[in-house]
Amino acid sequence: LLVVGATGLKIEEGDKHKDSFTVMGSVSDGSLRSSDLSVAVVKATSYDMDPSGNRTFMLATDDSPAALVAFALLLTKLAKKTDNVFVVYGGEDAAMLTKYGVECGKLGVQCELVHLYKGGLKSNVADDILECAKEKGVDVLMLGTNGFTRNALGSVSDRCASAARCTTIIVKDPRTD
Repeated sequence: LLVVGATGLKIEEGDKHKDSFTVMGSVSDGSLRSSDLSVAVVKATSYDMDPSGNRTFMLATDDSPAALVAFALLLTKLAKKTDNVFVVYGGEDAAMLTKYGVECGKLGVQCELVHLYKGGLKSNVADDILECAKEKGVDVLMLGTNGFTRNALGSVSDRCASAARCTTIIVKDPRTD
């Protein structure tokens, strides 16, 4: 896991986009796109953390191999039993989320399953994920990305990594060349 910091674009008070990050610096953006490793972009604009030390994680899944690796990383290395975990999915098959709840339960991690698809997306998957992360006050947003190339990510990962206010971890499928 490659960890980079990002301060983001300065947003003026009253700006309609003041709750989003919008632009990463060249080092964080370049690292995210060029590295063969998974990348955590730690943002200076993150929401205030819970004073108790509990964190709020959100995994946005499409049930791809990279999303499953991200889920395993979240449960085995990052989340404590006292943390808040949300697993969100924007596709049609809400039943797919059940297995995530079962796995969380096996490890004693409380998680809330969120199905973003309700008869059609109100905008697009990335914007729905970002809106949900904002509503939940997420500290860390995790996504998997498949089929990345040296200079391109998937569209959802790219949008979330650049626009999320919170720290974002993009887990790259290690099987992708």
